[in-house]
Amino acid sequence: LGWIFSSSEQAYELHLDDLEKVEVLCERITSSTLIDDKRKSLLELRTLSKNCKLEVGTRSLDIVLEILNLYHHDRDLSILSLDILGNILKCKIAVSNEDEISHISTKDSLSDQFCEILLKNSKNIKILMNLIDNTNFQIRWAVLKLFITLSKSQLAQFQSILTEIHFGITRISDYLNDSREMIRNDCIILLITLTRNNKTVQKILAFENIFEKLFDIINKEGGVDGGIIAHDCLIIMQNILINNATTQKHFRELNLFSKIKPLLDIANLNGSQPIVWPTSRLNIIICFINIIRSFLDPLSSQQSVFTNQNSIANCDIFETLIKLYFNSSIPKTLLIHIVLALSELIRGNEQNQKQFICRASTNYNVKDPFLNILISSINPKNSHALKRSMLYFFQCLLYSDSHARETIILSLVPSSFSEHSSELGRALCAGFFDFDNTLTWISCSCLQHVICNHLESKKELLKVYFIFEDSYANNNTPISLLNRCVQLLKCSTNSFPNKVNILSFLIIWMVDCPEVMLEYLHFDEFFSLPLSVIQTITGKNDIITHGVYAIFISIFLCSSPEAKRNQIRNSLLVYISLFDLKNHISTLTQDSLFIECSKTPRPDHLPEFYFDFEFTLLIKKVEVMLNNMLYDQNHAHPKSLDINKILKEKEIEIEDLKKRCVFLENQNSDLKNSLEKSDTSHWETMYSEINLDFQKILNDHQNLLKVLENQEETIKKLTTLLADAESQCNQKPDVSPHHNDMVGNPVTQKIPTDSMPSTYYVPEHQDIAPDQTQCPSFYDTYYYQHNYDQGYNFIHPY
Repeated sequence: LGWIFSSSEQAYELHLDDLEKVEVLCERITSSTLIDDKRKSLLELRTLSKNCKLEVGTRSLDIVLEILNLYHHDRDLSILSLDILGNILKCKIAVSNEDEISHISTKDSLSDQFCEILLKNSKNIKILMNLIDNTNFQIRWAVLKLFITLSKSQLAQFQSILTEIHFGITRISDYLNDSREMIRNDCIILLITLTRNNKTVQKILAFENIFEKLFDIINKEGGVDGGIIAHDCLIIMQNILINNATTQKHFRELNLFSKIKPLLDIANLNGSQPIVWPTSRLNIIICFINIIRSFLDPLSSQQSVFTNQNSIANCDIFETLIKLYFNSSIPKTLLIHIVLALSELIRGNEQNQKQFICRASTNYNVKDPFLNILISSINPKNSHALKRSMLYFFQCLLYSDSHARETIILSLVPSSFSEHSSELGRALCAGFFDFDNTLTWISCSCLQHVICNHLESKKELLKVYFIFEDSYANNNTPISLLNRCVQLLKCSTNSFPNKVNILSFLIIWMVDCPEVMLEYLHFDEFFSLPLSVIQTITGKNDIITHGVYAIFISIFLCSSPEAKRNQIRNSLLVYISLFDLKNHISTLTQDSLFIECSKTPRPDHLPEFYFDFEFTLLIKKVEVMLNNMLYDQNHAHPKSLDINKILKEKEIEIEDLKKRCVFLENQNSDLKNSLEKSDTSHWETMYSEINLDFQKILNDHQNLLKVLENQEETIKKLTTLLADAESQCNQKPDVSPHHNDMVGNPVTQKIPTDSMPSTYYVPEHQDIAPDQTQCPSFYDTYYYQHNYDQGYNFIHPY
């Protein structure tokens, strides 16, 4: 059994060997100090990264990024590191034997995983952005290759990081001017991816004059014969302009339409036979037309579209497209795009509509453009895509042109038949004469747009009668168009697309037109057919068929005349409920075909069978109306007896509330009067008393402060005098003996306080003996004592 497990065991051993090698090389790169050692290790690691992507990526990714960060000035280390990153992120697997086929999906996912790891830290992209400024060809080219891989793997995250880096997008766009074509071309490829679905990137590039750069490249490459490079430049322009009003305005203000006109001016081709154009040339012209159409989106604001239409017409692009339209040598593939561009240039623009009709009649001898368009639509040699574009052209030429609608309706009325009007009428109603799916689709779609939102046209269409030569005609007698539609709906051999198209036309015809509804109600069993179809399960197309018939019935429930509305509702709701109708319509609106058709009026990329955009809007409107009816039914009012009872109860409640209101008003007035009559004198007296008391207390406080100040000054003076007296007492005078005989008891004399000055002066004694002058301290020393209450006591030594 060894041969069974040998392959897996060998693979495991090889995996261990490769992992050990990677570990050793990574250790050498991080630990070595010499540049040559790092270079040799990186060289070996690059060789291993071609086949051992998982091992090298998981172990060395951070190490390689660190090398790029620290040694970005070293050319060899940078190139080797970038090559390792490129091998890791590309992950191209070479399958050597059948045993490895099951592992391809796992290995292919490694690229996305490593890209996600690399983008988790924006610092890694900043490292690469610093390298892209390097003038070395290999380094810059390798970084651009890495950016292309990252943008294809993790576009949204990569775009976000680049917008956060200072001048990140601008620095990339600068390499469109690189003289080396490989750098420039890879920059174009990168910008194609970066400009998708990111308005921030689109605005940055638009204001960095990228349009002028791209036009310069296109002209250098040869214009419409510029090949893939010119085509890719136009793809970048288209990505920047589509659904971005800011970039469109900038493009228009720079008058760049004038640079498109010379590139489209190829209508001087002669000959009636189609010529073979190179595919690249055809693709470039289609890209130019798509750029023009990006300014004319029908879902954009009418004012913006109208301004763009006039700007394009002023640059003679509209005239150039008219020449291309009537040039028979134009390939059919290009003609489809020219018709779509012309359709949107004249849609809702009266001036452009008149210009087209005038050019068609004077220069190309086309008497009736509508007839010319219908003939091209009916022509079986034309492809379905061209027929669809011609039908869109017819619709846009009719858009907001009431006069054209009236003219077309008159061409259908028998009394106004002429050679010209009969041709237009027969072309319009060709689908009602034949069971061909294409003819019925074109007739129903054209008539839908003739009468849509135009009440007078709907009424006039009731006057249209034809003679049909088939088994459903009654002895070749004229029948109305409405009767013919009912006959075709009853025809079992009629195909599913034909019935849906006819029913869609009838629904548009009946909406907001009671006269058509009343005419339809005259037919026998007018609701038996739609009810029988809804209640029958036939096949895969039941969702569409049941949904359209549910819309047809709902139109009568919501918009039928007032006189018969209740009768119609009662007769219909016996067989089918509003809830069932709502379910059928909701299922239709959730179908992929309906969702695709309801996105835009443009017929691009639609299948052979599709709903008209106006019809999808009507379906949504009817669905809302039906939901409202269903809500009203679920919350219907009770019977009349219950209503009377509820009304009486409500009246009683109202009377009680009125009484309560009167009581509260009286109570409120009483409270107001009591407040007005209340005596405020008591409060004023209390306020004055409190104020007086406060003033008295304040005066007392001020007086006490003054007394305290006087006492403090008096205490200071007395303290000073006392200190002086004590110092004199402590002195011992030298007294002679005869002085002692003269000393007697001191005489104390009381002096009143009010008669004694604060400073007492003792005069000199002139009669003292000469020998007494030897003791001046005895004679000059006097003692006094101050009493605050009793006055001063004078103490004399005698």
